Amino acid sequence: ELAEIQEFVDGRDGVPLLVNFWATWCSPCVEEMPALARAAGRGSDLGVRVITISFDMMAPAANMNSIRKNVLALRRDWTFPLPVFYFSGMDYDAINAAFGLPGPIPVTLAFDAAGNEVGRIEGKASEEGLNRLLTAARNSHPTR
Repeated sequence: ELAEIQEFVDGRDGVPLLVNFWATWCSPCVEEMPALARAAGRGSDLGVRVITISFDMMAPAANMNSIRKNVLALRRDWTFPLPVFYFSGMDYDAINAAFGLPGPIPVTLAFDAAGNEVGRIEGKASEEGLNRLLTAARNSHPTR
């Protein structure tokens, strides 16, 4: 599943991207999701896409049905739809290594139009921090 995530990040046709790693059991993650959804709305206007990658399946005895129900309940507070990618807990270390993640979540990464990382926030992101990441990603967009 890491390959699918990497393929999505690499193959987005020159669109800048914010990627948020989170889980429904992570309080700071859940707290920042409404701000991330607002950032996704602003990003849509700026040509920056925002996606989330759930680490929920890494928990012992994780159940995809209950995780999806939890995410649906949280989405009621999101002003803009956020795509949520799920992966098997076995991919956790590979994903951390591939994206240079510190281990604890949340982490939000900004990628430019060429797929290069241009910013990150480790820990709960503020509205201002998310705006900085959007600006970093957008400003990297090729001009025509």
